[in-house]
Amino acid sequence: MRTNKWIPVALAINIIMLLLYSMGSQAATLEKDINSYVGEVKLSDTRMSIRLTFDDANIGTLKISRWNKRLGKTKIEESYFASLEADTLTLAGEIFYDIKYLFKREKERSYIYAINDSPDGVLFYDKSIRRIELKGKKETNADSLFVSRIIDGDFFDQEHSEEQDYNLVIRHCLSHTDESYDETLSEGLCRMLQKYPQKIEGLRKALKRLPPKQREMANYEMMVLIVSAWMMGQDSDSIEPKSFYHTYPFFKKTSMIDKILMEQKLQIHFLRIANPQL
Repeated sequence: MRTNKWIPVALAINIIMLLLYSMGSQAATLEKDINSYVGEVKLSDTRMSIRLTFDDANIGTLKISRWNKRLGKTKIEESYFASLEADTLTLAGEIFYDIKYLFKREKERSYIYAINDSPDGVLFYDKSIRRIELKGKKETNADSLFVSRIIDGDFFDQEHSEEQDYNLVIRHCLSHTDESYDETLSEGLCRMLQKYPQKIEGLRKALKRLPPKQREMANYEMMVLIVSAWMMGQDSDSIEPKSFYHTYPFFKKTSMIDKILMEQKLQIHFLRIANPQL
């Protein structure tokens, strides 16, 4: 009986490919599980801790805490929206905007490099800092902070909220990683802005930290959530754009909001035809 000498070779190649695929899948799983990176930078008079958290593959937040000996060890905290495209990390904050870094991510570590040699006042505020190393931390739920502080917390019922909470809301509107929270968030924003209209300023402040394109996307999603909940609370005969602007006078009449009102009105109309009990 003649044996094909290529069969063992082909079998070996298949086994190797299977092992490589398995290792790649495990590496991908490990990297997927790690969505939060932390690091620390120490200088002679300043210590800085950094936490970079991704909601999904390329959108998240970066939080910086600084302690300066000359200022009596006063803790200074800054928060930035972060977006990652290929190997470019872009930060947007209230003061500093569109700051770009070279970002290299590995399985359990990542490295941030300044694109130019000039200190930027955010991460590389000293020429002695060449790169920043961040260690990965596994998180069981990427939205855990959003859920605990916004969905399960008292954000909607408080007259005043922390800056972090507004950032969490806008970040969720931008990334929109889980639609299961939409109903609670929609109803909460709708109710909150009627009771505490001044809180729109906190949301707008968080929006301003985003680059223009992301700001537009997040604002659109936020308006859809607010309009849809408001619509559901109205009688069929009273759903008119002017009623919405009367309820929320701080929203200026725009073509974007009018479009959302029209689209949501049609959706509610067909929804109530299908289910008259709504």
